[in-house]
Amino acid sequence: MEYKAFTMERTGVFRPDYKIMEGDTLVYQVEKTKLFKHVYAFHDAQGNNLYTITKTRPSKFVFEITRHGEVAGAVSKGFFSSTIDIEGKSGRYTVVSSLLQKTFTIQDSHGTEVGKISRRMKGFRNRYGVALENREDMEYLLCLPVIIDAILRIQSST
Repeated sequence: MEYKAFTMERTGVFRPDYKIMEGDTLVYQVEKTKLFKHVYAFHDAQGNNLYTITKTRPSKFVFEITRHGEVAGAVSKGFFSSTIDIEGKSGRYTVVSSLLQKTFTIQDSHGTEVGKISRRMKGFRNRYGVALENREDMEYLLCLPVIIDAILRIQSST
């Protein structure tokens, strides 16, 4: 299996934005578009909007990924669960978290590992390493570390 490696760094404290790099090259940017709501715009390096990520249920960890106004996927996590479920046009995936929520394994609907996400704290910022199989929809799956970071920030504030 051939993997592509990315790093994602959160910038900002109250209004987090993200830079996604492949090596030293900026390939994607994600910005939080609403101050008190979890709505994120996922752009390529040229600023073209690729996806919008929205937390849709205030009391639960349910997110929607849209592309050009159409729902591309739904992401959900139970409050005490260590797994995140993703279902959409690109397929069905499950993200399994380690006990300390430092590493996350992405599995397809057959249980085959298609990617890994690792989290490292750096001051108030989280930095993520992401490795995805070349055959997967990378832009779609790169929405996951943003959602994971949002979930972890919500959990730490409750």
